[in-house]
Formats: sequence, C-alpha cells, structure tokens
Amino acid sequence: MVKAFSQLVEIEVSECSSMKKIMSIESADSGKTFEEEIEFLPLRSLTLQNLPTIDYFCSHESMSSLGTMENLLTANVSTPFFSAKVKFSNLETLKLSSVNLKKIWDDSSAPYLVHNLTNLTVEDCSGLKYLFSSSMLGSLLNLKQLEISKCDMMEEIIATEEINGVAVGEVLFPKLEAIIMKDMRSLKTIWHLNLSSNSLACLKTLEVKNCEKIEKIFPEYMNGAFATLETLKVEDCMSVQEIFQVGDNAKINQSSSISHYFNCHN
Repeated sequence: MVKAFSQLVEIEVSECSSMKKIMSIESADSGKTFEEEIEFLPLRSLTLQNLPTIDYFCSHESMSSLGTMENLLTANVSTPFFSAKVKFSNLETLKLSSVNLKKIWDDSSAPYLVHNLTNLTVEDCSGLKYLFSSSMLGSLLNLKQLEISKCDMMEEIIATEEINGVAVGEVLFPKLEAIIMKDMRSLKTIWHLNLSSNSLACLKTLEVKNCEKIEKIFPEYMNGAFATLETLKVEDCMSVQEIFQVGDNAKINQSSSISHYFNCHN
C-alpha cells in the first residue's frame, strides 16, 4: 500500500471548470494494471464544489483511456466517483456540491470512505438517482448530520438491493442527529422500509423543504422513529398529506417537546 500525503488534513477544490480528476496515476507501462492503494490517512475534511467536468477523484491512465470509456458507455455502467484504490480511513466531513456525479461510491470501497464520516453534504449533483445502497449502510455508524439538496434525479435516499426478492442490508443510523432535505423535486420517500429497530435513536432535527413529491413525512412503519425528535420543519411540500401516519397500536409521548413548523401550500 502506498501511504502518501502524511500531513494532509483538509482538501478543498472549487471553481475549476476544466478539471477532470483530482489525482491521476500514471505508469511507464500503460497496459499494466495498477494494484497499489493510496491512503489519505490523516485527511479529516474533503470539499469539492463547482467542478462541472470532473469524472473521478482518482483514475489510472488505462482507466481513462478512450477505449475503456467507450466500453463503459456501451454497457451503460456508472463508474463510481471514488475508486476502491483510494482510501480515506479517517474522513469525517465530506461535501460534494455542483459535481458531475452519477454514482459516488461502490460497495467495495464504501467502508474505507465512510466508516468515520460524521457530516455529509450533497447538493446540486443532478446525475444521482440515489445516495446510498442498502448494503453499504453498515459502514455509516458514525454519521451525525446529513444534508441533501438540489439533486433533481434522486427519487430515494437509500436504494433497495434484493437477492431472490429479499432485501439486502439492514438500515441503521445509530448516531444520526440531523437530516436536512431541500429542493428535491423527484424525491418520493425519505425513509427505507428495512429500518433497524434501534435506528435513528438520536434523531433531533428533521427539515424538509420544497420536496414536491413526498406525501408522508413519517409513514406508519416509522412509528417510534420520532421519539427523540426536537425540531421538525416541513415547508413548501405540495403533495404532503400527512406528517405523522400513526397506527392503531402506536403511542405518542404527549410530554415530548417538539418545536415544529409546517407550511405546505396545496
């Protein structure tokens, strides 16, 4: 493993309209497969914004060749932005804004990217159809704040993966405290059906603004998920019919203190 950049704690790259990648790995033998890994061990914060032409964080020379790209396009394969060859073992804050993305990570590389992640912001990444796959969520045990906005194609936050009709991966966010979603015009649902019983046990803040296709904020299967909620804001969500869909056997703690704001124009 190549361990480079031993003192680099923060990276921010902004307003570079011609940039195609952050790092390029070249070898003398262009036909040789690059097997080594690069680890940004001390990196705590990564911000990439307003990079309209970027394709990858890191790529090998052969990966970015014309022939390889043509094969990927023909096969309709979305290549992850973060390669499995690059590891961010201690990354805590990740912000991706106005970046040309169709897929952020794959399941094999996700544990090395998000294991220690506490803050994730994704905005104006119009090519994304989902943020997480259900099978990678076991790596997000330390996530505390999630903010998503202006991802026009995204219909769901967590994509359900199935094997023989059975959902893969239990959804668990044990430390998540705040969820903020704004200007998500295609988003149909916030939550995932396969939630663990102790998921969202620390959730304090939920803000949903201008998400015009969401009909229910807390569906019936989310009963109990709002037990620790302190602030709830729902604004300009034209299709919302219910905030809390409570089942017959559900109980709401009337003594709980929730600061709420609802402003939905139909």
